[in-house]
Formats: sequence, structure tokens, C-alpha cells
Amino acid sequence: MSYLALDISTRTGWAYGDGSPGGTVFDTFPVPFKDDFVKMGYEYSSWVIQILKKYNPELILVETPVFRFASTYQMVVLHHKLHETAFSYKRIEISNSATKKHLTGNGNASKAMMIDAVKKRGFNVSDDNQADAIALILTHKEKKS
Repeated sequence: MSYLALDISTRTGWAYGDGSPGGTVFDTFPVPFKDDFVKMGYEYSSWVIQILKKYNPELILVETPVFRFASTYQMVVLHHKLHETAFSYKRIEISNSATKKHLTGNGNASKAMMIDAVKKRGFNVSDDNQADAIALILTHKEKKS
């Protein structure tokens, strides 16, 4: 199965593939125009459309949003734009604590712990956003089987 996993934030981590180190690509999309919500939403939607057209995933995995930071409104805009743009795709939300617990055994694992856990599985991530996106795929895939 092909997954597109999104750790939506002002630096959105994303991963596409089957969840294996050799079969998964990943990167970080820095959401532009943080102070202009219209431009931010437009750029984000355009990027989501580009990714969906390029990869055509069978399932989209999204980290359940946590709205407790200064960027709460930005997160609402980005989540809305994702669901608006990808309405015809099957989507599942997975909580941040579920991915942390699955990969590290600790539902409150730090960003460094998550990066380390994903690297131990063969993924050479460069930031916590990429690690979280890969963790979404691994959590869904491994809990499903």
C-alpha cells in the first residue's frame, strides 16, 4: 500500500511510500507567508495538489492537530486546506502520542527521541518533522498487521 503521511506544521514533514527505508521518500515543506493566511493557504493547497498528483497515494495519514501554540490559527488553516484539497482521498488521523508511544514506548517522547527512533529503523531524516511523518506510516502499518 502507498501512504502519504503529513506532519502538518509551519514546517510540514511529509513521507510517501510503503514504510520501508528503500521504498519511502521524505522531506520538509516550509510553509511560506506565515503572516498572510490567504497566501499561506493558497501556497499550501498548491503544494498538496502537486504532491497528490505526483504520488497518488492510496491512503493519507495525518497527525491529529494539537492547537495549543501561537500558530493555532495557522494550523487550522493548513488542516482545512488539506481536507479541502484532498477530499476524495481516504484519510486517517493518528495522534502524536500514539506515534511516539509506538516508536519509543513513551507517549511523551522528545523530538530527539523520535528522530533517533526513526534513524534506528534506517531512515536518514534531517528534522523532527520528517521523523514524525515517517512515524505515522510505521505506526499505521505496524498496528494494522
